[in-house]
Amino acid sequence: MKQVPRVHLAQRRPYQDMPARLLIRQCLTAVLLAALAWVLVGSGAVLSALLGSVVCMVPALYFACRFLRPRGSRQAKQHVSNLYRAQVGKFTLSMALFVIVFVKLPPAHPVLFFSAYAVTCLVPQLCCWRTKARVTP
Repeated sequence: MKQVPRVHLAQRRPYQDMPARLLIRQCLTAVLLAALAWVLVGSGAVLSALLGSVVCMVPALYFACRFLRPRGSRQAKQHVSNLYRAQVGKFTLSMALFVIVFVKLPPAHPVLFFSAYAVTCLVPQLCCWRTKARVTP
């Protein structure tokens, strides 16, 4: 059995930890949004806020894991193909989750559901914007 050499954390590429960091930040956002909904609206709104965040988190995590999966080739065609496959899978998963939520578990507060979805979708962009602002040439 061939052993895979361990890579020191400093030698890893920055994008290899991205799915985990994305999930942690989005989970923290979901908890904060649920707490805010509980304080402002009441306990019935917590489920709507959590469902909105989960509908955003699951496809985003799928995309990150599918697209950033380590590959042996360095061919541009395969990377573009992986990008398109990951995006189609993310879109399909998003549609399926919206249908499941609205058919099986209709949210009590649709405004909170869509607000939590939108805020959770903005977390990766806000984190990238914040990171780019700290980088100096």
